[in-house]
Amino acid sequence: MWGTVHFSFLDALTPSGEIIPERTRLEILNHQGRAALLSQDLEKYATCLQEGLDRAIRLQSQKRYNEAVGIYQTIPASWATHSRII
Repeated sequence: MWGTVHFSFLDALTPSGEIIPERTRLEILNHQGRAALLSQDLEKYATCLQEGLDRAIRLQSQKRYNEAVGIYQTIPASWATHSRII
């Protein structure tokens, strides 16, 4: 279901015609991960976590990496051993 996160709404230009920067897209992805956590959607959360960490590493963004790790540190204990998380 959540094999990849689709960002079609983010792929469009802003109303002013500017392209949305990748770091902003990554911030949104991390917020989607937090929302998935709050709604107890493990599959979506796991997808957002993996993609968020991968993109942060590619961008060399310590801030966004730390943000994703910070969200990870708040997951329920029962999720920590799930195969999608480890």
